[in-house]
Amino acid sequence: MHHREPGMRASCRHQPHRGSPAHRAGRRIYAKRWPGKARVAVVAVAIAVLAGAGVTKLSALAASVAVLGHLQWSWIPAALTLELASLAALAGMQRRLLVAGGASVGVRPMLATTLAANALSVSVPFAGPELGTLFTFRAAGPTRAGNELRPSRT
Repeated sequence: MHHREPGMRASCRHQPHRGSPAHRAGRRIYAKRWPGKARVAVVAVAIAVLAGAGVTKLSALAASVAVLGHLQWSWIPAALTLELASLAALAGMQRRLLVAGGASVGVRPMLATTLAANALSVSVPFAGPELGTLFTFRAAGPTRAGNELRPSRT
């Protein structure tokens, strides 16, 4: 009789039992992988869409690059500083609201969540603001252990 490790089936020493943690971990890893043909198809479609957008919007891109030559670069640091202050104020306001609701939220996790939600909001076409709000509520939602801000999954 063969020696088998805990959590392994008797019929096959290399496959874990269905309910074991090893089996669940294997299912999670397999579920995250895409089949090779589907992955290639998605990448091909994405490249085609980007190439099409680049060709159709070439004149707008050229006009945008031409505007960069007329910028007053001395205003850029001031604009960046004010934008960061604005986002920090938004994060502080959201943190105060969550704390008032009974959540335990740190300053740094709230700032990270606010920055990530803002990036989603301005970069995703059509549904950006909704996606940013959804990200904030999911990240700041209650956990099983209590009302703590979950770490971001980025």
